[in-house]
Amino acid sequence: MNVSSNEAKKLAAPKKGRAFIHIGANKYLAETGQVKFHPASGNRNSLTIRDKPEDTSYWVQESQGKGSNIFFFKNYATQGYLGYDPNGDYVYTKAQHYGAEEWILMTDDTDDTGRRAVIIFANYGKKYLTVRDGNLTGLMTSPLTVDGTFIRNCKFCSVETKLKLVVIIIDYVNKFVSNKTLVNLKRGRHFFEVLKIGIKF
Repeated sequence: MNVSSNEAKKLAAPKKGRAFIHIGANKYLAETGQVKFHPASGNRNSLTIRDKPEDTSYWVQESQGKGSNIFFFKNYATQGYLGYDPNGDYVYTKAQHYGAEEWILMTDDTDDTGRRAVIIFANYGKKYLTVRDGNLTGLMTSPLTVDGTFIRNCKFCSVETKLKLVVIIIDYVNKFVSNKTLVNLKRGRHFFEVLKIGIKF
């Protein structure tokens, strides 16, 4: 596999993403690896919350358009869009985004944790993303309490980070390293996927 220096620079371009941490459980939103088939929209990847960040814990935010408060969240690792099915009370990712993959973020200015707390609202399903008994679910009623603060189970901490596909260039080597070789590196609380590419000079 021959890769020019210009191609290597393109592969190494950084992307900005975010991780969602449920404040009450202190766990990361991530994919489970389980796939369910839906007759209308095809394969869906199930979501859960994890104790530690994984490669599917990071999301790239896309706006519906200028001036819109609706966003799509694409998983950095799998490229699937975050969605919510109100009929099955099911949180998932899938390849394309439509109405069920539209989200509205509300910042909780009353939060006292010192982190950026947000409330995640499913625009199509009209429910708030929450955690009940350790499982992701939707809350139909208002997440506001009588004193004007948000229910803790509906709060997520939004942590922004720079995600980068790091390309390792092997100089002056005639034999190739398999391009299927993946190495997981841990950098603090963030994970980077390193793709080893052999370059022949």
